[in-house]
Amino acid sequence: MLFPVLLSFVVCVVALVITLKLTAASDEEYDSKKSMKHMSWIYFLVFPIILVVVLLLWWISELMS
Repeated sequence: MLFPVLLSFVVCVVALVITLKLTAASDEEYDSKKSMKHMSWIYFLVFPIILVVVLLLWWISELMS
């Protein structure tokens, strides 16, 4: 039970740090199409990869217990 809590905490801290770093930067050439392109990368590539990694870690932790 401790592993999922610690994993969640680490993911939240990393997300907070990344969010704070991104919001501190000013983009003079902001474009909504560029923004949608970046969000598409996150939702269609990065998110499924993170999901698979988390599920694998969970599965491994279940096998070890």
